[in-house]
Amino acid sequence: MSMIPPPPHQYKHCFVNFFYSCMKKK
Repeated sequence: MSMIPPPPHQYKHCFVNFFYSCMKKK
């Protein structure tokens, strides 16, 4: 698990996916 930030064109997608999975877990 590296902390390398994703490319600019994937940043929003990654953030949305992370946020969505976070909400799904709750």
